[in-house]
Amino acid sequence: MYPHPALEDFNDWLHPSPFGHWPEDPDEPLNDGQLQIVSGNARLLLDRDAWTAKVSRFNSALAALEDDRRFEKLRNGYCIRFDRHIFDDGDKDFTRFEFPCSVSFHGCHFGDGDVDFRSSTFADGDVDLSWATFGEGAVILSHISFGDGGFFCIGTDFGSQSVSFYRSTFGKGVRTFSGVKLQDGYFDFPLTEFGSGDFHFVDAKLRSAFVRFYGAKFGQGHVRFEGSQIEAGALLFRSLHVRGRLDCRWLTVGTADFSELVVDDVADWTDAKFGSIPDFRQMKLDRAPEVARMRVPEPDLVHIISEIEQKKRALPKRDFWQLVAADGQDVLKLRKLKAMAIAANDHEKDGEFFAYEMMAKRGTEHTTFWQLLANTIYWKVSFYGQSYLRPLAWMFGNFGFFAALYTLMAVLPIGGWNSLWFGTTYSFKNSLPFLGTITRSVPSLDGHTSWFAKQLGKFEGVQPGLDWLTVLGTGQAILSLIFFFFLLLGLRNRFRLK
Repeated sequence: MYPHPALEDFNDWLHPSPFGHWPEDPDEPLNDGQLQIVSGNARLLLDRDAWTAKVSRFNSALAALEDDRRFEKLRNGYCIRFDRHIFDDGDKDFTRFEFPCSVSFHGCHFGDGDVDFRSSTFADGDVDLSWATFGEGAVILSHISFGDGGFFCIGTDFGSQSVSFYRSTFGKGVRTFSGVKLQDGYFDFPLTEFGSGDFHFVDAKLRSAFVRFYGAKFGQGHVRFEGSQIEAGALLFRSLHVRGRLDCRWLTVGTADFSELVVDDVADWTDAKFGSIPDFRQMKLDRAPEVARMRVPEPDLVHIISEIEQKKRALPKRDFWQLVAADGQDVLKLRKLKAMAIAANDHEKDGEFFAYEMMAKRGTEHTTFWQLLANTIYWKVSFYGQSYLRPLAWMFGNFGFFAALYTLMAVLPIGGWNSLWFGTTYSFKNSLPFLGTITRSVPSLDGHTSWFAKQLGKFEGVQPGLDWLTVLGTGQAILSLIFFFFLLLGLRNRFRLK
C-alpha cells in the first residue's frame, strides 16, 4: 500500500510492511528491515512521552483528511509491529496507552514481571498476541476498549499467574483464545462485554486454572469451549445469557458451573468430560441440548460426615457400612442432568444420571435405616436397574453357593460323587423361577421313581433332613426370583424394551 503524503512519517507502521510479508510461524525469523521496525517500535513503547507524541501526530494527520471513507481505509492500512521482540524482566507499565491502529505482539517474549495494559484503548484494528509468552507475573488487560477489530491469542503462553479482562469491552470482531496456556491462577472475564462477534476459547490448556465469567455479556456470536482442557481447574459460567450457539464439545474440566445460564441457540456438551458433577441447575435452553457421551463421575460417597452436616441433614448416627453422599446438592444437579438427557432423547445418559441420582440420595433423601438398606440392595444388585450383568452374576453366585451348601448336606446321607450331582441338581431347580415346577410337570412311567427322588428319600431320618432342604430351597427360589427380576429390568433399561 502506498502511504498518503500526510502520513509519510509513519511508513514503519504500514501494513503490509515495505520489508516484505510478516511471517506467521513463530519459528520463522524476521528479516533485517523488519527487525529494525520492531526494535524502533519497542523503544517507543517503553518511552511513554515519546509514544504519546507519535500517536498524537498520527491521529492529527488522519483527522486532517476530509474524506471519511479514505480516513477509515487509511487507518486500516497501518499496524504497529512488536513481533518476536524480547522484553527485559520486570514490570511493564502500558496503562492508559492509546493504540491508534492495529497492533501485533506476535511471538513476543515479555519476561518475568507484571504486564499491565489497564485502561488502554485500541482502535478498530486487530490486536494480535498470538504465540506470545509471559513469565512470572500477572497479565492485566482490564478496563480496555478493544474496538471492532479482531483479538487473537493463538498459542499464547500466559505463564503461571493470572490474566484479567475485568470490565473490558470488545466490538464486532472475533475473539480467539485458541490453544492458550496457563499453569494455574485465574483467567478472568468478569463484567466483560464481548460484543456481537464470536468468542473462541478452544483447545486451551489451563491445567489447574480458574476461568471465570461473572457478569460477562455476550452478543449474537458463537461461544466455543470445544477441546479445552482445564483438568484440575474450574469453568465458572454462571448466570450468563448466550444469544448465539454454545459449543462445549470435548471440553475437559474439573469443576463446572453453568447454573442459571440462558442459551438462545443450540447448547452442545457432546463428549465433554467433567471431574466432578457439573451444575446446570435453573439453566434455561430454547432447544434440547446435546449430551451424547458426556462423562460425569459418580457422586462422592463417604462413611463419615461432619457433625454439622449430620445435624443439617437430620441424619442419625450411621453404621460404618452405610455410605452417604458427601455433597447434599448432588441430587439436584443430577436431576437437572437427567432432565437434559430426557430432552435430548438420550436414553443411555438418562439411565446413567438416574443411577447417580439414586446414589446421591443416600443420606439426603434416603436417611432411615430401611431406606438406606433398600437403596444399597438396589445399588449392589443391579446398579439401580441399569446393569443386567450384575444380577446375572448374582444369579450364578446364588446357584454356586447353594449348590455347595446342598452338596455338604448330602455328604452323609448320599456320599461320593452323587452328593455333588444331587447338590448341583437341586440348586439348578431353584435357580430360575418356575424351573422346579416345569421339571415336576414332566410325565413319568407308573411306578417309576427318578434318580433325584431316590436321593431325596435318603434324607429321611438324617440331620439335617428334608425340612432344612425345603427351607433352604424356598429361600434360594425367592432370591432367584429377585435376581431374575433385576435381570429383566436391566435388559429393559439397557435396550429400552417397552
